[in-house]
Amino acid sequence: MLKRVGRKPKRKGIRIPRQVSFASPPYKDPCYGPLNAESQARAAEADRMGNLDLLDGKLRCECGKMVGAKRAVDGDYFQPDPRPHERYKGPRQPARKRDYGKRI
Repeated sequence: MLKRVGRKPKRKGIRIPRQVSFASPPYKDPCYGPLNAESQARAAEADRMGNLDLLDGKLRCECGKMVGAKRAVDGDYFQPDPRPHERYKGPRQPARKRDYGKRI
């Protein structure tokens, strides 16, 4: 029997699909901090008006990350949503160029 060049042979047997996990990925630097004072006030106002879900991604955690809010189970305050979340990292500084061989 001749083999065909450039083709893979067909697999025989039963194929078992891989397990798919829907859990959230682990954060390298998780933040469990509260919302800052201004965001707490905005969340309380929005909750009283009934549109807290419109503030998703517009409130600021104390670490600096923009998050949503949800009412805490054990108190009369609001906590960031998602909790925990990745800490805010400021924008990177541009690379400094060396001036070797610079013509004058």
